[in-house]
Amino acid sequence: MIGLFFIVVIVGLVVLHVILSIWVFFDARTRKSRSLFWSLLTLISGPFIALPPYFAYRNLKTGEVRIGGTVWHIIRNYTLSWTAFMVMVIFASLVISVSLGISEAENLGISGYEIFAASIAAWLFITLCMMVLGLFVRQSSIVDRGSSEPVDRSAHPDL
Repeated sequence: MIGLFFIVVIVGLVVLHVILSIWVFFDARTRKSRSLFWSLLTLISGPFIALPPYFAYRNLKTGEVRIGGTVWHIIRNYTLSWTAFMVMVIFASLVISVSLGISEAENLGISGYEIFAASIAAWLFITLCMMVLGLFVRQSSIVDRGSSEPVDRSAHPDL
């Protein structure tokens, strides 16, 4: 039973990698970014590693604004990515504990509830550390705007 569960999880992760890699390719292409580079990076390293820097470095569309600087956005996106990953881990631990039952889980030396509690603690610790780090690196004075937005020439007289 547990072997089938892990096979389904692994197949699901591979499908997630492929779907997100395809999405990154087309998104980067419409933004005139390095679509092949970002999609291959997402496919090889996984969305939890590749997407945060992609979102921080990708070209902005008209009307889009990024405030805080590149480092802030990488930290923020890694925190969001970490949260999504931990939701999946917590869900999987609950499924394992319910599907195995108490007696089988004790025979394996694991408890889905222990995995659940440890996952919550790990998520909370890392998220708080990232938030504190983010407070120090965020620069509200750095504002990136979409490139096709009209430039205010009064702010830049040499243009």
